[in-house]
Amino acid sequence: QKEEEECRTQHAGRAWEFAALSGASTSAGVAAAAAEGVDALALDGWVAHRFEVAEAQHRACRENGGRYWETEMNTMQYLRALQFEGEFSGMHYDGCGAHDGSCPSNIVDDLKARLELLPELIRCGLCAPQSCEVDDVRNVVFRRYLAMMLHLDFDLPPPNADEFQAKELLPWADLQVDFVIGGCDHCGTTSL
Repeated sequence: QKEEEECRTQHAGRAWEFAALSGASTSAGVAAAAAEGVDALALDGWVAHRFEVAEAQHRACRENGGRYWETEMNTMQYLRALQFEGEFSGMHYDGCGAHDGSCPSNIVDDLKARLELLPELIRCGLCAPQSCEVDDVRNVVFRRYLAMMLHLDFDLPPPNADEFQAKELLPWADLQVDFVIGGCDHCGTTSL
């Protein structure tokens, strides 16, 4: 509890700074490339670019006193678990800004519309304060980051543990390894 409060306090003071060092895709599988319309000839350059962006964020995060995490959330499970309660119909809501009748009539409809735009799976790098551990990343940092990216002025509820994963990413120099077999997702390296 004390550690989570320390993480929460440190993150609150620098939330936008940490958010600016977050968001790089940490997945470069063939399925992700196909989803973005990358053809086979451009695949190597596409993977290299994604790696460079994530590596640059990782380096900048560490230089600014943070820890860099690969996070993954199953958005569909998260959305199914969200519950909206209370009477919102009488609330004055002026959050859209469009004047063509396309705005949701209340804050709940607006929130639902924003959440429905999220991809089925969110996988990205996330910069967090040095004091944050894996549960803090889920309970404090990720939910605040997601709210910020959706332009919400409140924190969303944290995802459940079965909807969310976080793994700290470290530079090779920090790892004590003598031998590595590396490869992309589903390329057969687990069967060597």
